[in-house]
Amino acid sequence: MNKLMIKLISAALAFSFSLTVIADHNTEEALQKRTAPIGTLNVASAEVETVAAEPRDGVTVYNTACMACHASGVAGAPMVGDIENWTPRIAKGLETLIANAINGFQGEGVMPARGGNPTLTDEEVGLAVEHMVSLSQ
Repeated sequence: MNKLMIKLISAALAFSFSLTVIADHNTEEALQKRTAPIGTLNVASAEVETVAAEPRDGVTVYNTACMACHASGVAGAPMVGDIENWTPRIAKGLETLIANAINGFQGEGVMPARGGNPTLTDEEVGLAVEHMVSLSQ
């Protein structure tokens, strides 16, 4: 046999074998094996204890949320330490400042509710506002 015949026979055998593999791969049984779950998770019987976390302090909240805008003045946010910009805001009262920080505010700038972090509690927002005010008087 010449080399060409050997190559053709080898190619035909390889092709025939690959069709068998593909055919076996596409059976319902093969599909079920490939997609079968590898385990289960039973959460119905898990006992969960809820523990209230201590509120984060004002410095931590400022550093993780407020700083993004109040360190650079983004969206008209008064920069911490800028007494001139904070004075008229502080004159409205701490209660108003905290309410605006909790609920959001549009006026001289844009203040998203809770500084854009919905996980902050009212208390944490208040502590952060008190911290910023203390640095801006």
